[in-house]
Amino acid sequence: LGRVDDALRAFEDGLVLEHDSLTFLNGKAMCLAAQAHYDDATSLLAPVFAKDPNNYAAHRTKGYCLLKTGHAAEGLEALTFAAKGHPEDAVLLRWTGEALAALGQPKDALAAYDRAVAAAPEDDEAWRGKGLAHMSLEAFPDAAVAFSHATASRPEDKALWYMRGFAE
Repeated sequence: LGRVDDALRAFEDGLVLEHDSLTFLNGKAMCLAAQAHYDDATSLLAPVFAKDPNNYAAHRTKGYCLLKTGHAAEGLEALTFAAKGHPEDAVLLRWTGEALAALGQPKDALAAYDRAVAAAPEDDEAWRGKGLAHMSLEAFPDAAVAFSHATASRPEDKALWYMRGFAE
């Protein structure tokens, strides 16, 4: 979702043509979530769940919204359900790692981040999460390696350099 505003307009245009499309509704919800409009995004998911309570994509979006609004346990539940339909979705795995870390489960978070970076080695946020999980486990050399991957993708990110320096 690099161009969220454009994607949002496209999903809105699609909904004009097909007002009850689950794909367009979920797409619009994910765009709203990417803009931090979590309540609006969650509201859009109601008709999706009414028609298809097992919609994996909608559970993915719901899990993200719950995670970002401080409801990590409920978010993890939705993300875990979504993973049944998309077990190798790297972003879903990263969000699962975030939820597990927020719940104080760094070993499980690390396992999720390991799967996320295996699925998408270029995902600097997954590498960052992996580094933080290693730090929580006091595995500082492993954290430094993870942060070095993240800083390679985002050399301008001072916070990543700080974490990398702290781990080294």
